[in-house]
Amino acid sequence: IMTAVIALQALIFQDGGLLAMGANIFVMGIVTVWIGYFVYQAMARFNRYAAAFIAGWLSVFVAAVMASFLLALSGTASLGVVLAAMATVHAFIGVGEGLITAGAVALVAAALPEMYGRQVSGRKTDRGTFIAGGVILALAVGVMAVFFASPSPDGLERVAEDKGFLGAAQGPLYELAPDYVVPGVTNETLAAVLAVILGTLLLFAVGYGIARALRRRSRRLAETPVVVTDSP
Repeated sequence: IMTAVIALQALIFQDGGLLAMGANIFVMGIVTVWIGYFVYQAMARFNRYAAAFIAGWLSVFVAAVMASFLLALSGTASLGVVLAAMATVHAFIGVGEGLITAGAVALVAAALPEMYGRQVSGRKTDRGTFIAGGVILALAVGVMAVFFASPSPDGLERVAEDKGFLGAAQGPLYELAPDYVVPGVTNETLAAVLAVILGTLLLFAVGYGIARALRRRSRRLAETPVVVTDSP
């Protein structure tokens, strides 16, 4: 799912860029996903929301540290210049990310307790309703986030600006909905809300397609007869 998110951000919203997509997928779609997962699994038995907060914070911090090393390896900036700045900035950003993650977990647990294996007495949710509820919940969270989004540069952009390597960034090859704004809509808030809806629905379509493909593959493998031959 994170790989799909990163790809959609780069391809549709020109966030992250095509040239950096591989690095972004490796850092945010693989390494930090597993770090967050293992931290959450290890701590959720004690407190689900504290575990979500720590996992969210740590994933942002580790991603910032790894990005610093990748910037140094690419020759964009020296490690001594970017590491301390990236780590410091994203340590604070991670607090917000952790709070958002914990809040999202609490919201999902209240709205869709079945996702956590908890059955509500007298309530049985079929798959269609479950999926629709997840999409509506994601849309609601995304739309609410529009009204709290900051117009300031993100952590990496701020560090790049302060340390003087922002000019190394290349412009996009094309623009569809740059900066999460649907073009042609004069109202900025409405343009951002429409971009959120577009991104959420596209992500759902991609995720649903991948899930169906994997389910069909698993079904075919399960139905494939196993031929047992006697040893000579």
